[in-house]
Amino acid sequence: MIGRTALALGMALAAAPAAWSAAEAMRWDAAQASGAVAHAGRPDQPAGAIEGAVVMASQEDLVERPYFAFDGRGACVRLPDGPALNPGTLTLSAWFRPAPGTAATQKALAVKSRPTHQQPWYQYGLFILDSVEHPAAVCACLSVRDGLVSLEAPQALLPDQWNYAAMSFDGNALRLFVNGTWYGPVTVPAGRVDASPTPLLFGVYGNLPRTPEYSFHGAISVISLAGEALPPERIEAAFREERPQYPAAAASRVESPAERELNDALRAGRDLWGEALIAAGGATYDGLKDRLPPLFLSTGQTNKDFGVHNLLFAAAGGEPPYLVPLADGSRVAAGRWDSARYLEIGVGTGGLETYGSTLADLDGPRLGGGWYPILETGYRDRTGVTWRQECFAAEVPGLSHQVAFIALHADAAAPLDPGVLVSIRRGQPVGGDLVLSAGPVPEAGPASWQPHSGASLYLIWSPQDPLPAGLRADAAAHEAARARCRRYWDECVGTTPVFEVPEAIVMDAQRQLLVQNLIMLWRYSLGSVVYHDSFYQPEGSEAASLLAMYGYPEPARRSLARLLELSKGPGNYVNWERGEKLSHGAHYYHLTGDEDFIREHTALYESYAADFAAQIAADPHGLLRPERQCGDIPTPSYALFHQAVAWRGLRDMATVWGQVGRDDLRERYETLARQWRQAIRRGVERTSRDLPDGSLFVGLRLHEPVEVYSPITVTRLGSYWNLCMPYAFASGLWVDDDPALRRILDFIHGHGGTLLGLTRFNYYPTPIGSHRPDGLPGYCTTGFDNVYMPAYLQLLAQLDEADRLVLSFYGRLAHGMTRGTFVSGEGDTAAPRPGEAFRSMYGGPCSGNNAAMLLALRLMLVHDRVDDDAGLPRGLFLAHATPRAWLSDGQRLRVHGAPTLFGPVSYSITSELSQGRIHAEVAIPERTAPATLRLRLRTPGQRRMAGVTVNGAAHDAFDPADESIDLSGRRGLVRLTATFMPER
Repeated sequence: MIGRTALALGMALAAAPAAWSAAEAMRWDAAQASGAVAHAGRPDQPAGAIEGAVVMASQEDLVERPYFAFDGRGACVRLPDGPALNPGTLTLSAWFRPAPGTAATQKALAVKSRPTHQQPWYQYGLFILDSVEHPAAVCACLSVRDGLVSLEAPQALLPDQWNYAAMSFDGNALRLFVNGTWYGPVTVPAGRVDASPTPLLFGVYGNLPRTPEYSFHGAISVISLAGEALPPERIEAAFREERPQYPAAAASRVESPAERELNDALRAGRDLWGEALIAAGGATYDGLKDRLPPLFLSTGQTNKDFGVHNLLFAAAGGEPPYLVPLADGSRVAAGRWDSARYLEIGVGTGGLETYGSTLADLDGPRLGGGWYPILETGYRDRTGVTWRQECFAAEVPGLSHQVAFIALHADAAAPLDPGVLVSIRRGQPVGGDLVLSAGPVPEAGPASWQPHSGASLYLIWSPQDPLPAGLRADAAAHEAARARCRRYWDECVGTTPVFEVPEAIVMDAQRQLLVQNLIMLWRYSLGSVVYHDSFYQPEGSEAASLLAMYGYPEPARRSLARLLELSKGPGNYVNWERGEKLSHGAHYYHLTGDEDFIREHTALYESYAADFAAQIAADPHGLLRPERQCGDIPTPSYALFHQAVAWRGLRDMATVWGQVGRDDLRERYETLARQWRQAIRRGVERTSRDLPDGSLFVGLRLHEPVEVYSPITVTRLGSYWNLCMPYAFASGLWVDDDPALRRILDFIHGHGGTLLGLTRFNYYPTPIGSHRPDGLPGYCTTGFDNVYMPAYLQLLAQLDEADRLVLSFYGRLAHGMTRGTFVSGEGDTAAPRPGEAFRSMYGGPCSGNNAAMLLALRLMLVHDRVDDDAGLPRGLFLAHATPRAWLSDGQRLRVHGAPTLFGPVSYSITSELSQGRIHAEVAIPERTAPATLRLRLRTPGQRRMAGVTVNGAAHDAFDPADESIDLSGRRGLVRLTATFMPER
């Protein structure tokens, strides 16, 4: 999802009372808003109409605290005039966060204007202004006896941070309190604030145009109005009490040499580290794995807590209950991390030391066999005892779901202190849910065991139903269950997966990510406190399609069908969702030939197409209506990636309809798709900017003023440009050989879009070299969000950027997931917090992020392309971006029946480079013959190809400079040998 965060405590915090009561003040809090109404603190107080502003409060919004989002183009909250809004004395306060660079002209936070825009202009109001004459100023204004009374707090406004301002007037003195500091007073002869029959407005003026020049752009969480001048100490108390609800400013720190090197790399426009690896012969795992600290931490008990990352154990298909073990071996939860039902392990003196609690003494974690969902850890407790633990899930006879098996072994090297115990603590225990090899389990309280050197404890724990009577926990039962677990996943994933490459860590990662995604299917995540059992259409569709590409058509079909039933609904990005549904449905058809799937859902697909046609016909630009950009950017716009994805979906589905016998639908909508494409391109031309370095910037919002984001991730909007726009660039809106595409890629690569091939992202944003002390895991420093890497990877493959594709693959393998357990969340930080050794991520596991890794591997080995007009399958490119080491002498890589748009393809490549040759066999797809078929042999050192034989005969269709062999027009099984010039 595009940066969507569940705030477990957000609503409770938002509802906390201020230092003064609702009886004394009216309080319009975004946390209390519903629909288009901004409610006050009590039913008898005036409510406001939300006009264009968006309430950011749900899981999709990645907010620290609910707020009203104002777009700077006239969005506001309007409260009708009434006696309560015309006090003679007052206290008016606001919590607000202006968007960067938007206060060059005075903006109103809350204002009750006079009937006409003549001095004194305002009945009362709070304003911000950041100009040469008024730098970083917060201003308070009111009128008394038709005269203007104003007070300014210069240099008080904190840019792109939460600010608090309160003005008070007691009939004689105007005071202003901003972010903990008092300004004023300004005194006037005794009098009351003038009354006017005008509304109270948040975000706009009553008598000025609702344009960017006069409209507030940013966030306001609370506006309060009291009919008296509250004492300074009460205003100060309100500020202190409410301040913890808002994230603090980024904090800088003294850089270590490694941090300085990282920060210099982040500040550079280009991916200097990645490009240096490419120049040295290409990226490798060993070549970049030490560039960043390992990823290990994630969200804990809440989304704001930092904790050890969790794994996910369940059967394929994702049916509950799930087992959620922590990677340090300390805990297994039922369902999700924060479940009240759990099992925890204590060791050491009295069993009071939580297993794994001192990370420096933790060995691992790692997975059994390198990839099976079998967690292996070691731990040295504070008494000096070394423990080994193994944890996994397997079925037992008599239960319909899996249960946890845990083995704990004490070190046999030395005698144990008699005070050492193992403690097994349970949350919400159920009779019969735990069996121990050490004996009976007490009904209440922890179970304990006093081990001796070399002793082992075995236990079985059910996350839901009681265990069957007579079940024994011992070494034999444990080993048998482990064998069942391995056998189950061998059958699901296969001992020989579709892609077989000569690098063990790649094979382990591939298998484990398939395990995770076969459990999660269409769901964004399972197990963590973030996004558990949630869906997001673009990311879920990508994950489903990858299952089909890896030879799992039935889970993919089931996932795509389920996603058709789901939507974030009106007010969100419905057109983008429907475009994803159409394009992925068409792609699934081309991969599988499953006509029944298309026929079953044609009525729904056709309703989407008809709605697109109606919107386009009614729109002055010939486009779909403006919609919310994404979960975290609420502003409605003609977002280019919405239009491009929806267009691609319509075009591709129209083509598919023609292939399944619905020429009526094909003819109706392929014409519309051509016209729509032209309309989108007209908008693109107006929002494109040629830059001095020769790159091309394309604006995200069509038919709006263009802001070039450079460096890209300095601003929040630039970060979201980096995530979202590759959807448009890889959509086919541009033809493959359009020079503009390479110039667009040059902008991404030259203006800070990637590091080590990873997709950079900076949510808050946080300055490079700084961190947010109370920032969320995965987002408290600048970092990455590789959930949105797939479109960028597709663009690299489309432009044949093989070395960049390999860089992103290894960058993702080394730094986009945890070491040894292969878990990735949503966003992840570029650096640890001060005093910590590990980077953090947000949630996890995440099916969309897994899809990025799996797609990179597939694109390196199999890349199929469609034509520029109708989206029909056109070309098949094999091994076009393999790491060069994979074709070192003696190495072999194989592809076993990989689904493609033309049917399954199989091939093998065996390197005998020491003898100057490489052999290959290719079983060409039989369902549809690709118009273009090429095999590339990327050798270490880029050895020059000297000759090729195909099926025993000389073959001249090869390109030594491109390292490729043209097999277009061939059928059936092709055997070839390529010979190479001697090494230089």
